[in-house]
Amino acid sequence: MVVVNIVGITLLMIFLLVLLNKKRIIADYILLVIIVLFLLYLVSNIYFSYTPGLLGFLALLTTAALLFFPFVVYALFLMERGHEFKKWWLWFGLFDGLFLLFIYSDIFLFNRLATHSIEDLLVTPPTTYWVFYKAHGIYKIAVLVWLLAKTRKFDAQLDDYYSNKEHVSIKWLRNFIWIYLGENAISTIAFIPFDLGYFEYIEIPYLISNLVLVFSWFYLVYFGIKQYDLANFRAATQENAREERKYLSSSLTDEAVDSLYGSIVRLFEEDKMFHNPALRVQDL
Repeated sequence: MVVVNIVGITLLMIFLLVLLNKKRIIADYILLVIIVLFLLYLVSNIYFSYTPGLLGFLALLTTAALLFFPFVVYALFLMERGHEFKKWWLWFGLFDGLFLLFIYSDIFLFNRLATHSIEDLLVTPPTTYWVFYKAHGIYKIAVLVWLLAKTRKFDAQLDDYYSNKEHVSIKWLRNFIWIYLGENAISTIAFIPFDLGYFEYIEIPYLISNLVLVFSWFYLVYFGIKQYDLANFRAATQENAREERKYLSSSLTDEAVDSLYGSIVRLFEEDKMFHNPALRVQDL
C-alpha cells in the first residue's frame, strides 16, 4: 500500500502542475483543494503506517473527513447553471465538522488515550467512535445517492442544448459517484460483522477498500482536469434564459414569425444543418 501511496503522490503532483498551468474556472480551484487534501491524505497514510502515533492518526482522520465536503461542492458547481456558490451547500460540511470536533475534544479535553490506544480507536473503536464512523458512512451514502439523481437531471438539461455531448458529458462524475458510493457502502455495512467481533482479520478487505478509494479519487482528478466545456454550457443556458425573457415581450408580427420559421426550415431541409454533430441551440 505504501508503494501505491508514493506513486499516487507523484501522479497528483503532475496533476497539480497541469491544473495550475491551464485556464481555470471556479470549479478548478475547488479541484485544486481536493488535490491538496488528497495529497495530504496519502502522506498521512504513509506516515501512519511507519509511525502509528497520535499525529498520524489525527492527520489521517482529518484529511479523510475534509475530502468529502469539497467534493460535494465541486460536483454541485459543475451542475450549477448560474455557477454561483449557494450558502446552503455549507450544510454538507456540518457532519464532518462535528465529527472532527468530537475527535479532537475527546482526545485533548477528555484524555481518551488514557484508556484506549491509537490502534483501539481505529481497529476496535469505543461505542461513541463506532457510532460516529458508521453515521458518517450512512450520511455520505445518502448524499451520494442524491448527487446521482442530480447528475441524471443535469444530463437531461444537456440533451436540450447539445446534439453531441462528448465534451460536456458528466458520465465520468457519475461513474466516480457510483464507485465512491460502493466503497462507502462496503466500508460502512460489510465491516459491521468485524466490528461486532465475528471476524478477527480484516486486513485484506480493508486494503482492497483503500485501493478502490485511492484509484477512484485519481479517476475524479484526471477527468476533472480533462473537462473544459461545462463553463460554456452554463454560459449558454444563461444566455438562453435571457433570450426567453426577452421574447416574452416580442413585438414580432405573425408574418415575421412565419418568415423566421420558414428560414429555420430551409436551414434543415436545404443546408442540412443537422449534419453538424456538435449542433447547439445557440448555433441555430
